[in-house]
Amino acid sequence: MERIDATIQEVEYQAKAPKRPPVSAPKPPNGDYPTSAREWIAYRAKAGGQPIEKVCPECANLGYLKDEAGKAVRCQTCTEPERRDWLKQHCGIEPPHQAYTLNDWRLGGWSDLVKQEQRQTAKGAIEQVIERRAGLLTYWGDFGSGKTFALQIIANELRGQMVESYYTPLAFVLDHLRQLFAQGRDWSHYWQRLLDVPVLCLDEVTKFHETSWAMERLFVLADTRYSRRTTHLTVFATNDDPGQSLPVTDGIGYLFSRMRQGAMIELRGDMRRVVHQNEARAWRG
Repeated sequence: MERIDATIQEVEYQAKAPKRPPVSAPKPPNGDYPTSAREWIAYRAKAGGQPIEKVCPECANLGYLKDEAGKAVRCQTCTEPERRDWLKQHCGIEPPHQAYTLNDWRLGGWSDLVKQEQRQTAKGAIEQVIERRAGLLTYWGDFGSGKTFALQIIANELRGQMVESYYTPLAFVLDHLRQLFAQGRDWSHYWQRLLDVPVLCLDEVTKFHETSWAMERLFVLADTRYSRRTTHLTVFATNDDPGQSLPVTDGIGYLFSRMRQGAMIELRGDMRRVVHQNEARAWRG
């Protein structure tokens, strides 16, 4: 807030200062100098050759506005497109899969009624976490049953609502921890983001063997996400049953203990086979 106020004061000071604009600058309306920060910034943009349509009509490119309470808020008019691009570039999902939405979740094509019910339950869970944007949710079951698909749909749907979401397999996190250990470090911006990101989708959670230091870091991640479950959303996917009892001293056992504090959805069957069959039927008409 102080920095924003200082910026506005500086610009308003410049507006009142007896400084002549460059010769190439357009003549101010009515021949008068601007008297407000917004007018002055827009005028300087003109003087610098920047097209006037690139100057935000709401904040004059400051990037912030003041609400009724005097609190600084980001200007959505000029920052939303940039924010949306940033969220896409840092979501952890490959571009071809960034288009997956809830409408792509397949319910038909299953001869087994149990699997159809699982698909419906899984979809309901997706809808709930998209609405709540908080909590713990775990998908577990067969290879290719749609667990990764579900995680990517959740991340994409919430990213579309301008909520920062990050998807990553657990193996990538473990690789990063090994690099930190090799460098003698215990912190990085990437690690902090795993702790703080509003929506974290952790895929391919399976048994692993790591150093005690890496285990301790994973315990910190699990505990932090658990403690913030009322304000942050964490979604897991694993091939193993989280309900099985494993020693909490084991890395996967400790993660499973946290998963059991939230909803757990089982998925069976090869989702890829059903998708391919449905696409083939649609192609044949």
